[in-house]
Amino acid sequence: MSNYKTRLDQLEGNAPGAYEKSGAVLDAQKALSDYEGKKPGAYTSKYQSQLDGLLDKLSNRKFDYDFNKDALYQQYKDKYTEQGRQAAVNAAASASALTGGYGNSYATSAAAQANQQYMTELNDRIPELYQLAMARYQNEGNDLTSLYGLYQGADATDYGRYQDSVTDYYNYLNYLTQKENTAYNRDYTEWGDKVNRYNTDRDYLYTGYRGDVADEQWAKELAEQQRQYDATMAENRRQFDANLALSREELAYKQAAAAAAAKAAGTGTSTSRSKSTSKSGKSTRKSSSGSSAGKKKTFITPLTQQVAIDRALASRSSQPANAPLSNKGRAEYAAQSAAVNGLTGAQAYSALTRQYPGLSAKEKDAALKKFYG
Repeated sequence: MSNYKTRLDQLEGNAPGAYEKSGAVLDAQKALSDYEGKKPGAYTSKYQSQLDGLLDKLSNRKFDYDFNKDALYQQYKDKYTEQGRQAAVNAAASASALTGGYGNSYATSAAAQANQQYMTELNDRIPELYQLAMARYQNEGNDLTSLYGLYQGADATDYGRYQDSVTDYYNYLNYLTQKENTAYNRDYTEWGDKVNRYNTDRDYLYTGYRGDVADEQWAKELAEQQRQYDATMAENRRQFDANLALSREELAYKQAAAAAAAKAAGTGTSTSRSKSTSKSGKSTRKSSSGSSAGKKKTFITPLTQQVAIDRALASRSSQPANAPLSNKGRAEYAAQSAAVNGLTGAQAYSALTRQYPGLSAKEKDAALKKFYG
């Protein structure tokens, strides 16, 4: 089995699976999810009811002075009424004393005037009491406004603290989010690198494996061509040996016939014997000739074009003139000779392999490419 195929099978057996989150990514996601549940709720003011109450009072306040409902006025009224009554009594007594102790209209009038004077003074107090009531109304409004401001300030402080907590929450949330993204990106990138390395290695091994398959197929085809070539050579040798044997047989026959003729001419035998011998020899020659004729075959040259090229290459390579040639030069010369003599590329490659076993496949391919394209 091809080494590339073995390594390819091992690699595919350890192929990276689908992406799975690592413990670091899962921990970061859990921390983020847990913290998201701690998000601050909407702001709720603990002073809202007080603020609403004060604002309602401030919005609905009206100044409406009624001196009869003024407690201070009632105090003044009681005081001035008592003083008026007392003044009236005193005035009446004084008037009665002037008239000898007898009651009269003057005493009554004096008493009424004394009382009215105090009632007038009481009424004169009303504008003052109004101003005092207005001042109290305004002071009360100012107090409500100040109190509203105090509550509002306390509420603003609480809201500021709430905003700080929200800001802190989102800052830490962003930190956890970034941490989770970083862990995920690092994890996914590492997995992607493994997949890329796997694909790169797989492509390399698969290419090598396909190359081995192609080389194996090429080797099989070359072996088949060699087998066919060897078979042709064997057949050519058989024909050559047969024709050579036939030529030797014909030569032996001619030599035997010549020896017989020379012997017959040198013996000087009688005419009858000569004739007899001549007839006998003729008969024998005819018989031998007839026998030879039955075996005679057409002599054909046993060398095919391929064999001729091989011998020519061997002859050329053995000449001293070619001794300085490099491997490249010998390969190119042999390829050129093969091309000139009509050999196919496969036949030329086979001839180069036999004649120059020291040539590398790269040198042979380069030489053949120059003349076979």
